[in-house]
Amino acid sequence: MTSSGVVHTFSNPANGFQYQVLHLATMGRVQLWYHAPEGPKQWAIGHGKPIPDGMTAVDAALLIQRYILNDPAMDYFAYNAALPDDGRSTSEMDAMYSRIFNAT
Repeated sequence: MTSSGVVHTFSNPANGFQYQVLHLATMGRVQLWYHAPEGPKQWAIGHGKPIPDGMTAVDAALLIQRYILNDPAMDYFAYNAALPDDGRSTSEMDAMYSRIFNAT
């Protein structure tokens, strides 16, 4: 397993949004962050996905990019088949991320 950190960055030329995909190695997940082209360059948390067995964090990040940039071959159904959710509730994930990112 590789260490945590940013594994991929990309932008959307259609709207100017910037994206980063982080690898949360201890959780076996990738997490999308984004910021808008206007206003403060403050990153906001997007959605996260578990990394399937046999896939690297970079592989998962590239699938996220294809979905975000509206690749016709990566529609909602193909995306969720390639990177299925793990059934964790939003509130459970929010609590987990809060513990990770607010740790001192």
